[in-house]
Amino acid sequence: MASQNTMADPAAATTPIESTPNVHLPPVLASSLPWPHFEDPSGVRVPMAALGRRPLALFAFSALWCAPCRALAPSIAKLHEMHADKDVAVVQVGLEYTRAEHNTLVEEMPYFRFGWEAPLPAPLPAGCENPFWYSMWSTVRQLGKVGIPTAVVVDTRTGQIVESCADLALRGQTDPEAIARVVNQWLQGRSASTWWMRLKYQFATWFYIQRARAWRFITNLLMAPVRLFIKPAPEPSAPAPIEEVGEDENEGENEPVSRKAELEASDSAVEVTEATPLLRRGGAAADDGDSEPYGMAPTTAE
Repeated sequence: MASQNTMADPAAATTPIESTPNVHLPPVLASSLPWPHFEDPSGVRVPMAALGRRPLALFAFSALWCAPCRALAPSIAKLHEMHADKDVAVVQVGLEYTRAEHNTLVEEMPYFRFGWEAPLPAPLPAGCENPFWYSMWSTVRQLGKVGIPTAVVVDTRTGQIVESCADLALRGQTDPEAIARVVNQWLQGRSASTWWMRLKYQFATWFYIQRARAWRFITNLLMAPVRLFIKPAPEPSAPAPIEEVGEDENEGENEPVSRKAELEASDSAVEVTEATPLLRRGGAAADDGDSEPYGMAPTTAE
């Protein structure tokens, strides 16, 4: 199960219509799809008005990775073979994931389509090469669906959606007479999918969604005891704060702390020998006036 169709048919709804001189489309299709990249079956860039040669346009939202979409493909191919010349223009809105899938679609399905010659937006799902991935899925949801295959039929003369569930009306239909009856109903402005078809499909989709939710719940429930025995990785400890050297109020400059003074003040002080490098205030070693103190930059003599 990869699609869901709404119960209400939007054909009866009155919505504002987007139009060009030769074709009219509802706003959900006219504004959401990437029309600057619209191509004819031969791959030539054409305007939206190219759909005006036929009274109907079928928009098929599908993908090669979708099994129900592949099952619907023969019916759409038969419709295109019989009625593409004068009645129905088929527009393939491909939700392929990779460019290899898109190229296969172009070779196997000679329909109107949207080219992929566009920069990839960021971010996209990992491995996705479809530049219109989000906009096409947004169009599916604006049509009231939650998955694919989704197919709608639009009257290009009025801009009204004649059939919101064309995927149901065409499912399993490969007989020329059956497809001709479906197209005749669309030409008359009537939906070819019955309320019983929509009801069964609505229930099947609801069942599929609930089953997926139940599976996720059961998986989380079974994994809960396992998580009790998995200790999280310890967080890295914060670095020790760095103490700043105090400023001498009398002379107004930072001075190195005498190592001898530190050792004398410590409870665990060790015996100071001649080999112990002691630092004087001027930065010179106690036993050698010319040598540099350990860990300190040389300073100017007083």
